[in-house]
Amino acid sequence: MGHSTNHGAARATQAALLIVAGLLLSSCRDKEITAYQIPKEAVTESPAQPESAQASPSQAPGIQWTAPSDWQVQPATGMRQGSFLVPGTAGASADVSVVSFPGSGGDDLANVNRWR
Repeated sequence: MGHSTNHGAARATQAALLIVAGLLLSSCRDKEITAYQIPKEAVTESPAQPESAQASPSQAPGIQWTAPSDWQVQPATGMRQGSFLVPGTAGASADVSVVSFPGSGGDDLANVNRWR
């Protein structure tokens, strides 16, 4: 009786392995990777800040700046202590942020890795 039990267990193991192998082989039909390109959402312009807000220097503790007069003040959100929309040529613009970290903020490598 012990011999037939071992034989039955071996057959059950073989059957389970065949089922698993069949499932693995049948689930990997596509060999191509599909990539999608999704357009960025349109950026909406925030309302212009009053003239007095554009001319005033920063209110952030520990750092000071005065933005050029043609830079448009934007709401400072998240980590930003200052945020500006800078007009360029041919309708182009740039988003400039002022961010200050406590302490030294890390070495050059830490700063490069933080912003990539």
